[in-house]
Amino acid sequence: MDGGKLFFMLRRCMVLFLMAIALAAHANPFGDLVVLIPLNPGHLAGAFDTDWRTTVWVHNSSDIDAVINCPSDLDQCSKIKAHSTIELQNPWTSTPGPFFLRIRAGIITPGPSADGVWVEMRTADVGTSARSAGTEIPLARPSDFRAGTLILPHVPVNNHSRLRLRVYGSSNGSATIRGIGSTSGQPLVASTLTLAGNDGNLAGARFPSYAEQLLSTPIGADDSMRIEITSTSSIWAFITVTDNDSQQFTVIAPANPEYVPISVAQSDFRYSTSAFFSSSLSARCLKAS
Repeated sequence: MDGGKLFFMLRRCMVLFLMAIALAAHANPFGDLVVLIPLNPGHLAGAFDTDWRTTVWVHNSSDIDAVINCPSDLDQCSKIKAHSTIELQNPWTSTPGPFFLRIRAGIITPGPSADGVWVEMRTADVGTSARSAGTEIPLARPSDFRAGTLILPHVPVNNHSRLRLRVYGSSNGSATIRGIGSTSGQPLVASTLTLAGNDGNLAGARFPSYAEQLLSTPIGADDSMRIEITSTSSIWAFITVTDNDSQQFTVIAPANPEYVPISVAQSDFRYSTSAFFSSSLSARCLKAS
């Protein structure tokens, strides 16, 4: 076989090999499925004799068992059987607190795809509301962490609720907190939190950096405020508003729109670029005539 044919065959084999890897990676990505578990599952004694119970459930809808990353060898880590639901425990028992749930989903360690795992988390005060199903706690994906400023537009201000802010980071650092009165426009909260406890970047971290603060606000003209949380690190946060009498609480978490490109063919005619120029041109022609 001459050199030209050999080179051609090797190149074709290389292309086929890369295509096979790409298809396998698309069907079963190399890496982990990651979501932040912002509160440690289990019981926690709180203010006013409350007994908070936090529960996390994970469902594996795929045809393959899911392996939860843990301190031990993978073959000793907990598994979520295919088509089953488990109540999740913190795999890092020596470090209670917020953690990243990491489920192996690679070619070397096969696992489910991202749409094969579903997670939910709820918290309830079992001391005062034993029959309550609990309040849903939001779970953050890595894409929900962002540097810059997170804004919570409307946080209640009153004398019968307590506000607790929790901030999570993808690296150790700090976050500046500002609360601006909705009516007065005056600063009601101004502080800086030190975010600590992170053990690596999101590609391999077990724990986020973390800090929390009980927000104290003056009672005056404002019945609500805007909270701004700013950091050079990628962060995510939420606030709980808990009534001091009933112990019922509300979760306030950030959300903002995502840009979705719309082609002229797909868009409403009124908003398409072609419609704009067409109507503008027609108006000019009519005016000229």
